[in-house]
Amino acid sequence: MGITNIRYATHTLNFWWGCREKSDGCANCYARQFSERLGRHCFGDGPRHITKTPWHDVWRWDRAAGKTHAPEFIATRNVILTMSMGDIFERNPALDEPRAAAFEILSKLEYSTILLLTKRPENILEMVPAAWLDEWPKHIMPGVTVENQKAASDRIPELLRVPAHDYWLSVEPLLENINFGGLGLGRINWVVVGGESGGDPRECNPAWIRHVVNQCVAHWVFVWVKQMGGPGAPREAVEDLPVDLQKYRRSPWLFSPESETI
Repeated sequence: MGITNIRYATHTLNFWWGCREKSDGCANCYARQFSERLGRHCFGDGPRHITKTPWHDVWRWDRAAGKTHAPEFIATRNVILTMSMGDIFERNPALDEPRAAAFEILSKLEYSTILLLTKRPENILEMVPAAWLDEWPKHIMPGVTVENQKAASDRIPELLRVPAHDYWLSVEPLLENINFGGLGLGRINWVVVGGESGGDPRECNPAWIRHVVNQCVAHWVFVWVKQMGGPGAPREAVEDLPVDLQKYRRSPWLFSPESETI
């Protein structure tokens, strides 16, 4: 892991691989499939695979960004998707020590924005360092995976209890139409939305993606359409999106949202 093919980030960072299935979005987990192809059975009941080089690489990435840009100049910072191969907030005693060490590293980064993704936001307040609850690090942006209405209704309120400065949603794999009414969408800074990819992907109705986009635009929330998903669908190239969705590759680091609907 490191410099990534995930187009909304500059790097991926995984302190370990593996977690236990949490919800419907996990059924065709790309991370589990990838790890099994490499012979690593670290999901479910298996022991988590603690990585080695990412713990050192992240310092190098941060220093490299700092050679040319001031820490407050967010447009040119690293954007690091953290824990795409596991869940840093999984309740597992074997992860207590590496999690504490990971948080110490993340706290000290100066030139990187951390996209801290989880399906377990109910554990965040308990597991992060106490100092974060007093003064949340401005460069750490917690987010939750939201694949259906239940996940949205359960996870977004838990996420918004966290005293962070910014929040994001990964609405992927989108498995049904989602309405964000009453869930505080206006407090979310960024939404990434896409259908399922990888092995045996489930269908994603393009109308569901457009509905997410329209809700984001109405609330002035940055939205990034990642991919349409489904069987035989292309991956992430913007030219593979329907023409009306191609302009929705927006993030807090690239573009300003426009007040329009599709």
